[in-house]
Amino acid sequence: MNGDYINSNLDKQNTAYVIASYQPVKGASDLLRVAIKSILKNKDDSISLWVVDIGSPNSNHLVKPQEFPNVNFI
Repeated sequence: MNGDYINSNLDKQNTAYVIASYQPVKGASDLLRVAIKSILKNKDDSISLWVVDIGSPNSNHLVKPQEFPNVNFI
């Protein structure tokens, strides 16, 4: 995603972030899914959710963006 787009739009919305660090342990993906689902269930509609993956290999993301189409992934 274009960084200029992100920077210009962040100040126009309420934003929540989840920072996901790749952990090659059983259950890490499930835990992240639970966290995202919980945030989506409890957040206000005006809040944009961003998940920032800071370490997964490109072919092995903790959660596939297609699983949560209303969440922004970086």
